Amino acid sequence: MTGPKNDIAVETVIKSRLRLKHLEVFRNVCELHTIRKAATASNMTQPAATKLIHELEGMFRVVLFQRNRRGMQLTPHGEILRRHIGIVMADIGNISWSRERPTNFWADCCRTSWTSLSDECCMPVILRD
Repeated sequence: MTGPKNDIAVETVIKSRLRLKHLEVFRNVCELHTIRKAATASNMTQPAATKLIHELEGMFRVVLFQRNRRGMQLTPHGEILRRHIGIVMADIGNISWSRERPTNFWADCCRTSWTSLSDECCMPVILRD
């Protein structure tokens, strides 16, 4: 069930409930392929990490991981979210970086813009030109 009304409801849920810890655990599961390892990397218990992943899937109303014997693999929806979360987490890192060097405004803008452009679909076009 999708549509403008449903999209607004999803956006409202995401804005009111999404926390950085959701993003951190998601990124760690993507890299480590298991909840247990992701939980350890995020300094939390496995049940807490599982709960955060389930909350994230509930917020977006999609399955983000395929669970199997070898661990967890991203679904197509999970892959899209991974790219967006990578940009968000990089921008958060840029905020810390900019705070340390507040005098160079234009360099900070270029650095942030480059992060946004570094999406896999854009890189071949940029490098070709």
